[in-house]
Amino acid sequence: FSNHTPAYAISACLVGSEMCIRDRDMAGQAFGKVGLLNDAIYFLEKSTNLDPQSPTSLHSLAIALHLNKSYEREIPILKKLLEIIPEDPQVLRLSVQAAAFTKNKAFGDYAISLMEIHNPGAVSLAQDFLNNALN
Repeated sequence: FSNHTPAYAISACLVGSEMCIRDRDMAGQAFGKVGLLNDAIYFLEKSTNLDPQSPTSLHSLAIALHLNKSYEREIPILKKLLEIIPEDPQVLRLSVQAAAFTKNKAFGDYAISLMEIHNPGAVSLAQDFLNNALN
């Protein structure tokens, strides 16, 4: 990065400070909103490295990876999110989709099992989607 860009200023913040985590997360979200997914992923990964239990950073990273079609890289992030917020409908949907796109039946079954508990109305459609992708 050029030292005259906002990206440089954000990356130069103090490592480990709460301000740095928030700034990297915000930078990642901003880059994602304008379609610069590689930049978004870069900053969101930095943010999650500083705070690996941040649902906001993990959620944003999962979405950026999903939009980038980086499903294999997305699955470990989704697994972490499912431990933290298993009831989140978007995390459950992303999990089923990532499992389907990677043909990962075990992860798909795990996501469906959580969906049965937390969002039972979505199970039928999600199970059909997963089954169609796996066949």
